[in-house]
Amino acid sequence: MAVDFDDFVLFLVMALWSLRIRIPGEESNERTVTLSRMLFTCMQQPYRIAGARVEFDVQTATPMSLLRTFAYAKASDSRDKVYSTLSLLGRERAQGFGLTPTYAPSNTTAAVFIQAAKACITSSEELEVFSETYGASPDSHFGLPSWVPDWTRTEENTNTKCNLIHKIYGFSATGRPGMASSADVTYSYDGLKVLARGILIGKVSSIGAVDEEPDLHTTDNLNNILFTLRSWKQLSKPKSGTEMRQFCQTVTLEQHPPLDALGWDNPNTFEEWVRSLVQTGRRTGLGRPWYRRRFCQLSHGSTSKMAVLPASAEAGDIVCVFWGANVAFVLKERGKWCYLAGEAYVHGVMHGELIEEEDRAWRESAYFGIA
Repeated sequence: MAVDFDDFVLFLVMALWSLRIRIPGEESNERTVTLSRMLFTCMQQPYRIAGARVEFDVQTATPMSLLRTFAYAKASDSRDKVYSTLSLLGRERAQGFGLTPTYAPSNTTAAVFIQAAKACITSSEELEVFSETYGASPDSHFGLPSWVPDWTRTEENTNTKCNLIHKIYGFSATGRPGMASSADVTYSYDGLKVLARGILIGKVSSIGAVDEEPDLHTTDNLNNILFTLRSWKQLSKPKSGTEMRQFCQTVTLEQHPPLDALGWDNPNTFEEWVRSLVQTGRRTGLGRPWYRRRFCQLSHGSTSKMAVLPASAEAGDIVCVFWGANVAFVLKERGKWCYLAGEAYVHGVMHGELIEEEDRAWRESAYFGIA
């Protein structure tokens, strides 16, 4: 018997909140709920699909949202990771971004991935595509620039985990909601380098050891949990009135206490669980150092700030906020150009504090060249 997709997802959500499994280290809290590794693995894909359906329902799909959701599917020709995914935009929109399928040998995988990255920036006027990179180096796969994601890579990307936590918090480093700035970028003649306007936060003056201990004991558990949290975030958007989506909104946004028969408040439990996941071990106002992250101090003139950076960060690296980006980024200076090394959490700048004074922010801004 065929089962409606919405009913299937609704069943998974109800199954989730019917479980009562302890979180390690929370023996005294009987209300705390978590999922086994198996359940997360089983639920991850349906939720990702459901999140994409929400986007399509309101015709707001963007190149970035599509690539993040579908580009990691297998393809015999790596260029099809972009072409097949962005075909969901429709022929006219895809052609408007210069993404007409061309399989000539001269149209390399690198050229297609670069064009896709530009389409992501052009369509949204944001630099969210920077968060999907692996912190590339001059000898990166396919010869890609450091600011272009490699959609063929399958190894774990700790940048993605950091980005998901940022989404939970709702950071907007270049402006508060309704005031955020648009990306200001220009490309080099060969299209391989980008000049992006931003503000220098500081240079890494001292740095701590890499946090080698994964959260929640295993890397896979953390990865699955954060993907599921992102999917819940997508499902909770008030873009449709179906019972399934209303139910998800109820669970995640605490509109009404559901499933009273269980004898405890699910929404509050969910919120407590999220806070414990991303705020455990708070230190000097910062969240717990994420897996493969390290604490550091940034210095700029007479001021200094605390930050959490990727494991590859070194003393002398610079951290800046680009126009059109929600988070800060680490850059490694190599001669006249810089290489994007990953995201950064900088205490005191993640909610637009740097550009509250628009005229002053513009005077202090500069273009950063990224190769």
